[in-house]
Formats: sequence, structure tokens, C-alpha cells
Amino acid sequence: MSRIAKTITRAGLLTVAVPALAFAATLPAHAAAAPNIIKPMSSGGGCITQGTEGDSVEACISASGTTVKSDGYFNKMPKCTTVTIFLEDTGTGQEWTHVESCGLGHHGPIGITGTKGHNYRTVITVTEPGNNYSVSISPTLHLS
Repeated sequence: MSRIAKTITRAGLLTVAVPALAFAATLPAHAAAAPNIIKPMSSGGGCITQGTEGDSVEACISASGTTVKSDGYFNKMPKCTTVTIFLEDTGTGQEWTHVESCGLGHHGPIGITGTKGHNYRTVITVTEPGNNYSVSISPTLHLS
């Protein structure tokens, strides 16, 4: 199990298989029924604002050519101790990680050269006192 999957599982989110995408995805329970899939022609992206424990974090993913970028907007984090931004290839499980301070505003991006035909997403975890977690997951980006 990847570090992202372990963190999300600890945060109490649901792990589901999405057969149409041919990979296992960890999604918040409310997103399991209809995951957001963005299929740009090597551009585009999207954001989703989520959070628990009083947090409001916007996880974003975008692409330009074969460059995939992962970033976030931290809108409200009353008990934050650290923030970790993960860029994940959901098919291979490969992760790129960046630890951030708890300041409000825009953080990132993490940029990588993506592989055409792969799916990517941003997962942002906010660590709080007592090892509580708040998690925000971007839409999935399909790199064409």
C-alpha cells in the first residue's frame, strides 16, 4: 500500500475499485459513485475543495504538453502542523512529494514530465495535532 493510500485510509476515506479506469483509486466516500475524470489534450486541469477537521484545502492538477503540475490553495487550516502535497500516477502508484508549511494561500506546484495515457491526481494531507489528518483529492487528469 502506498504512503498516500495509508494516509487516506487513516483519514477515514473509502478505498474503491473503479473498473472503467482499470486501476484502484482511493476516493472520499462522496466521490466514489462518480469520480471526476478530466481528459484534456495535454492541457487543462481542475481543482476540488475539500477538508475535514475544520480545514478547507483546494487540491489542483493541470497539464501543459507532457508537463503535469500539482498544486493547492490552503484556505482555512485552524490546527495545521504540516502539509504534504503528493502528485500521484494512479496507474503505477508512483508518487512525488513536497512538504509545505501551514501558511494560507497558494502552494506548489510540483511539476513532472508525465507519460501519455497515464492518469494523475493531487492528494494534499494536512497533519494536525494528535496525528489527525485532513485530506483533499483533486480530480483525476488523463494525459493524452
